[in-house]
Order: sequence, then C-alpha cells, then structure tokens
Amino acid sequence: MADQKRPSEQSVGALWRKTGARGDYFTGTIETNGGERNGGETTKIVVFSNGHKTADKHPDFKIFLSRPRPDAAPTPSKPALGSWEDDSDPVPF
Repeated sequence: MADQKRPSEQSVGALWRKTGARGDYFTGTIETNGGERNGGETTKIVVFSNGHKTADKHPDFKIFLSRPRPDAAPTPSKPALGSWEDDSDPVPF
C-alpha cells in the first residue's frame, strides 16, 4: 500500500455544480502535466447533460472548453509594477 498515492495527488481537476436557466450544469478545471504549478496547463471546462441522448451508447454528459460569455464584463488587468502614467516624477504620490 505504500506505493498508492493519496486521492489529492491523483486528482486531475475539479467540478462545481451550477444552476442556470436551462438546468444544472458543471464548471471546472482540468490540469494536464501537473497543472500550472508544475509547468503544465490548467484548462477551464463546462459540462452539460446530453439532451440528445437516445441510446445507451450516447454519452450522458458532454464536456466543452469554457469561453467567456459575450455579455460578461471584462476582467480589469493590473498594471505592471513600476509602470506609471507619468514617469517624469519619481515619487508616485
């Protein structure tokens, strides 16, 4: 049993249940190659129930890459450290 990893070390992502106008769905992330902390990537996903399932061989859920909603407010970006509107004054206040 010493060679078994803890569940948190085997995890490749997480999902959160949400409720929308069309029903429940999941949002979450999938980590590849150890995630961003280990030089890999973290990909945002969204998971919906397959409303077109008509046979057992069809999937119960479909996974999509998450993308920003067109009506969502943009996230303000932070200015780089040391960047100022007017660099002529060395004191920023």
